[in-house]
Amino acid sequence: MNAAGAAVLIAAVGSIAAHSQAQVSFEIFGAGFAANDISADGSVIVGNSVNDGFYQQARWTRDTGFVLLGQATGPIFGTGAGAPQVSNDGTRVSSTIASLDNTYITVGLWTEGEGWQEIFPPLLQDAYLLDNSYGSAWALSGDGTTVAGLFWRDRLTHGGGSAHGFSWDETNGGVDLGSIGTGRDSRINGVNLDGSVAVGWESLETGEWQPAVWTNGTRTILAQSPSISEASAVNDDGTVICGYSWDAANATSMAAVWTWDGANWNEQLLGVLPGTPIGPFGGRSFASAISGDGDVVVGTNRFTDNGPFSTPTGFIWTAADGMRDIRDVLADNGISLPAGFQIDRLTGISQDGTKIVGVGS
Repeated sequence: MNAAGAAVLIAAVGSIAAHSQAQVSFEIFGAGFAANDISADGSVIVGNSVNDGFYQQARWTRDTGFVLLGQATGPIFGTGAGAPQVSNDGTRVSSTIASLDNTYITVGLWTEGEGWQEIFPPLLQDAYLLDNSYGSAWALSGDGTTVAGLFWRDRLTHGGGSAHGFSWDETNGGVDLGSIGTGRDSRINGVNLDGSVAVGWESLETGEWQPAVWTNGTRTILAQSPSISEASAVNDDGTVICGYSWDAANATSMAAVWTWDGANWNEQLLGVLPGTPIGPFGGRSFASAISGDGDVVVGTNRFTDNGPFSTPTGFIWTAADGMRDIRDVLADNGISLPAGFQIDRLTGISQDGTKIVGVGS
């Protein structure tokens, strides 16, 4: 196995989060690939190559292993952005791609048996080619019909706020989800099952990201924060959002859940794992993915927050058990990580919460 990166898969018959024995399995696979998202039943995983310097989008099944999907931006432009996502049935993948003629970077939707479709062009109003790119893909609805992310606008013309979040579907085309006033950027990171609820961030004029949700195009800021915060993912019906927010009492960025009560979004800070230093020079946690019913959240805890030199592990959270180190969850089910191997982050979870993917090294 290449130590620089490998996808990991954790699966269970029953609840992975349960303390009791649940027939849990742990697998290191796809050396040189990072897993980012997983289909509803766990049979299809998407991610990127991580050891070739190009971060090419790839799709995995048990029969094929990781297969590169082509049109990667890295080999052509030397850069990339966004995060590959997969539909619940595994037949569609969204990603940032090189155009079919390899002349610019755009948003793409891959369909099994058909290959890549360019989302841009046609372009949204005020769209702008910035550094050879029209935008990047960060989200795909569970039904595979809605792609979302950001597109570029001319900063000089608009007085700042050159990135705007967008959503796209075949019926409506691209929709600029906008931002409040000028000088503010936004991006969509996650979309619910039918595309009606999108989550991500909108920046302050000073640049700090604020977690945000767009429900049928109407934006709500989930929390006011002096530090970078964002919403990362949303459950199927759009009522539970996960991400990270700012804990002012402890001056620490930590994983958070926002739940819709029918009138308001209520924030719950999930904390950090035991042993994580608190404060501006300590660690942090952030949530990356949520099960279809919103009951299980997975993400990453950094005991030190020092970029590539951070000390990380994955966590799993439920209302009943709170936040638990994935290493402890595995140990409770009789599984120990190989010597010298660490789980760097957990990135995706199946619809029923029984399969989790991530990256280890």
